[in-house]
Amino acid sequence: MTEELIKMLTTNEVKTLRQMYESQVTAPDGTEYVPLSQADLSRLVEVSKITMNTYFKAFEKYNLVQKYGNIRGKYLLTDRAVQVVKAMKSIEKAFEE
Repeated sequence: MTEELIKMLTTNEVKTLRQMYESQVTAPDGTEYVPLSQADLSRLVEVSKITMNTYFKAFEKYNLVQKYGNIRGKYLLTDRAVQVVKAMKSIEKAFEE
């Protein structure tokens, strides 16, 4: 029941950020980046590609993601995005107690 409640209260935008956070890989230079494209994320979060594109416009506007170098479809999460994900994890943990 707790899991259902959390799903109900979590927006798809937050689910997307969390999926990105959990999918990060480390580049040879030590940079953590998200190797998933918007199309990949749209399938995982179960929204349309158009909707995912809208999310990314908002993410960029609010400084939550940045493009990773000149690599198309690869992104960096900003510190702000990481804080959002960690805050949501903290909220979820409170529901478990």
